[in-house]
Amino acid sequence: MQACTDIQKFVIISIPRSGSNLLVGALDSHPEIICHYELFHKKAIYTSGKYGKEWINNYSVKMRNNDPVAFLDFVNRHTLNKKAKTIGFKIFQRQNDKLLNILIEDKSWLKIILKRNNYLLNYVSKLEALKTGKYLFRKKYENNRKDIVVKVKIRNFNRFVKNGKLFYNRIEQKLQQSGQDYYQVEYSNILSLKNKRNILRFLKVDPDPEYLKEVTVKQNKRKLEDRISNYGKIKKLFAKHGYNEYLQDV
Repeated sequence: MQACTDIQKFVIISIPRSGSNLLVGALDSHPEIICHYELFHKKAIYTSGKYGKEWINNYSVKMRNNDPVAFLDFVNRHTLNKKAKTIGFKIFQRQNDKLLNILIEDKSWLKIILKRNNYLLNYVSKLEALKTGKYLFRKKYENNRKDIVVKVKIRNFNRFVKNGKLFYNRIEQKLQQSGQDYYQVEYSNILSLKNKRNILRFLKVDPDPEYLKEVTVKQNKRKLEDRISNYGKIKKLFAKHGYNEYLQDV
């Protein structure tokens, strides 16, 4: 294990079900990048899957929560890979907003903002994950998925859209006001050839897109009408609320 000296740091800022597992897995497959998953999940510490757990076994969730800054310093002191030039992780809204604010203000951290513009696809994916308990699918298990349907309640969806938009607007305004560059990625073309190259350049590593491998897969490619039990009702309500754009399967 190698101690971290002069290494670039980055954070992926997003909300759940926006393709973050896909992006983290791909970045972590690059030989010059270490990218951890949810370091600040409320129940566990999810690190990169490439380096085992021995290096962090002595850090409990309670210890992390007592001093999240010290915990993050501990993580960043371990590159775990002699070739690594940059190290990062993903963080979601409400996982640790105090720490997120610290990172946003710290210009030494590069910021990647990951969005899913279609909030209905985002929300339905969230409901499916809550129902099945499955939040990640490795590519080799792609055929093991089960098709399910969920019910969408318009009141809850309204709240979901409002909170998501407020979250992203606040983050972007703070970064812009402090004069920071950031890279924005959208779910629908998350690993396009152009995005791969641009993200790697932004992270200041070898920009060869061939390094980025799809370790996980997008979880559901079915049409929305096959995933939502009350799709007919939702379609009518969306017309009233100006949400028709979200009925597209992209």
